[in-house]
Amino acid sequence: VVAMAECLAQLHEAAFGWPGVFDAATARYEPAEMGYAEWFGDWTRWWLDRCRVASSATTDDDVAWVEQVVRDAGAALAEPLVPSLVHTDFKEGNAVAQRQDGRWRISGVFDLAETYLGDGEYDLARGYCEYTRHPELAGAYLETYFALRPPRPGLRRRMRHYILHDRLIIWEYAQRNG
Repeated sequence: VVAMAECLAQLHEAAFGWPGVFDAATARYEPAEMGYAEWFGDWTRWWLDRCRVASSATTDDDVAWVEQVVRDAGAALAEPLVPSLVHTDFKEGNAVAQRQDGRWRISGVFDLAETYLGDGEYDLARGYCEYTRHPELAGAYLETYFALRPPRPGLRRRMRHYILHDRLIIWEYAQRNG
């Protein structure tokens, strides 16, 4: 857990001049056409739409709740940030580790297909959700990461949105694949 958090903090040290996504046509990251908060909110709504297409299990009440979370997180997402490379699927299953000097360190990360430039705190969502089965691990994961990269103001509201966004991805996949 500590090694994963340290690796993630190190991954997020690389700074970029703007948030954006990879464009296969230009073979580079292109700046987002709107502010990060609006762009991320639209991306969450896109996943919500995919969930509705995948199954009728996503209800109108679910849609209203997602919209409330997006609205509540708007100001927190708009907090100034230095964009970093965001993995989007950062978890133990996408990393390899080695023992070095008596401790574990992550020696490789893979499955970078969905990376974007934005708020590195988003990458905490998937790992945190996996570690919540063991609260002491979830706490150590966040504590280690934030000791290396202190959070910006508004973390709680952003994380609520980030975890919701991540869980929409998981929900859509599960619904689409039965």
